[in-house]
Amino acid sequence: QLLVECSVENATQGSIYLSSSRLDCAEGLKATLLSGADDDGGGSSMQLLKKGGSHSLVFTVTLSDDSLDSLAIRQLDAVGSLALGWHVPDGPSGCAEGHAIKVKPVPASLGLQGLDLQVLACPRQVKVEVPFQLEFEVTNRTSTAVEPRIHFDIRLMGAVRVHGATQRSLSRLEPNCSAKLPVELLVTIPGLHGLQGVFVCDGSSTTRAEFGVLCDVLAF
Repeated sequence: QLLVECSVENATQGSIYLSSSRLDCAEGLKATLLSGADDDGGGSSMQLLKKGGSHSLVFTVTLSDDSLDSLAIRQLDAVGSLALGWHVPDGPSGCAEGHAIKVKPVPASLGLQGLDLQVLACPRQVKVEVPFQLEFEVTNRTSTAVEPRIHFDIRLMGAVRVHGATQRSLSRLEPNCSAKLPVELLVTIPGLHGLQGVFVCDGSSTTRAEFGVLCDVLAF
């Protein structure tokens, strides 16, 4: 899953209500509003924004079907577009659509050819300074057996920290086989953080591959 945080700012000269919000996703994806949602999970609750005020919206984006794989998702340049309903107190109302939500694609050069890394399970929300568990999966797409290691570079991970050793070894992987590895992490400050700085190395080689932002972690 992908967590998308959008900051909506009132650029008018007076107060305005944010009456609804919707993330229209690209084909193969679907979005659910996490923050500011009503009981049905929608974004129809009224939020008053004074002049210059802002409000954050957090969506979780997941696959709507099996038409996309992890590689295709990493190459997306946009998640979709944001639609915002607005209402002026004692005045008109309307809907502003077409705000493109861009993402930074992972370059094709990232990733050690034949070895793939992805996050299988990630909690929707975590607490600051409280360890939580992620499950990683390494897949060997080469024609030979490998002995992979996962390395966490704390210099690149920002507010996300690995709880324990920064290097983890997996069992020998035969061609077209996968191995899962649960790892405890923690976040040091509140906010939405991208998990990056995670590398996969083949034990028989000094080459290592980094996979960009693997998932987003929302901490309170």
